[in-house]
Amino acid sequence: YYLYSPPSDEARALSTAFGFLTFLMFPLWFGACIFAAARRFYRKRLSPALATLDHAAANIAAQNLDFSVAYDRNDEMGRLARSFETMRSSLAASQKALWRTAEERKRTPLTVLHGKVELLEGKAPQADVRSLARQVERLERYVQAMSTVQKLEDRPVVRTTCERKALARVLGETG
Repeated sequence: YYLYSPPSDEARALSTAFGFLTFLMFPLWFGACIFAAARRFYRKRLSPALATLDHAAANIAAQNLDFSVAYDRNDEMGRLARSFETMRSSLAASQKALWRTAEERKRTPLTVLHGKVELLEGKAPQADVRSLARQVERLERYVQAMSTVQKLEDRPVVRTTCERKALARVLGETG
């Protein structure tokens, strides 16, 4: 004999809930697996590369170019790290060249002559050294004036109309 009794309301509700959970099980597991894989990929691949690039960007922003960017993978992040290293080495070379140029400009013949005059002040007659020092200072002022004139030549010419009398007055005052 088989005795059939209709399910209770709780049993029907439980059966419906289990059916609904069975229906949702595939998308939930799929989503959980995708999330776990993405998190693992981020931790294993992206996070070290981003940390390396972040450290490099912070050093470059602080104008500290005495480091190297090393990321040994041959993927997109590896290519980006190599590009960062190329940029860093180019900036370092440019900065060194700029420093050399600035140092060369500081050591002009007049600067050397001025240093020699300072050395002579303790060894030669004071009148001769003072005269020589004044001449060197005159030369330095001349070079400074010529540098200022050179800078004026680099400025663009802006043409305006003016009256001849006003121009003659300005030229007279300047002269």
